[in-house]
Amino acid sequence: MANAYVWATMWHERSGMDLSHPKHLMAGIARIDARPSAQKALRDEAAVAARHKALLAA
Repeated sequence: MANAYVWATMWHERSGMDLSHPKHLMAGIARIDARPSAQKALRDEAAVAARHKALLAA
């Protein structure tokens, strides 16, 4: 769970936090980013966000 939390909330660029300096953290993030499941989660989240934005604009 810690990996998912760090990846999804603390590090991800949408958080606005720059945590690029801890090299071990960045290596872990790179491993998570390479997972097909993480890539799918980002695509799914983007689709939900786009639908929400379209509903707000309507």
